[in-house]
Amino acid sequence: MRTPFHWLRSHPGWCIAGLILVFFGGSLALANWTAEQRWQRYAAAARARGVEMSLEEFAPPPASIFAMVCRDTPRSATSRP
Repeated sequence: MRTPFHWLRSHPGWCIAGLILVFFGGSLALANWTAEQRWQRYAAAARARGVEMSLEEFAPPPASIFAMVCRDTPRSATSRP
């Protein structure tokens, strides 16, 4: 009778590849979680200093973005011959 780990022993290359994928996936998840924690601490400290951290402060309204694109587009790109 085969043991539950028979496949693991008979396919060592696939097992190593799987372990590498799990390791890198775990490393990315840990790095993402650590970065989020650091960002939350920084944002809390910045808000305590009185810095406003909102999207409206950094990004212009959508109408002005459209106006900038239309203004910067050359006429030859939009007109037909």
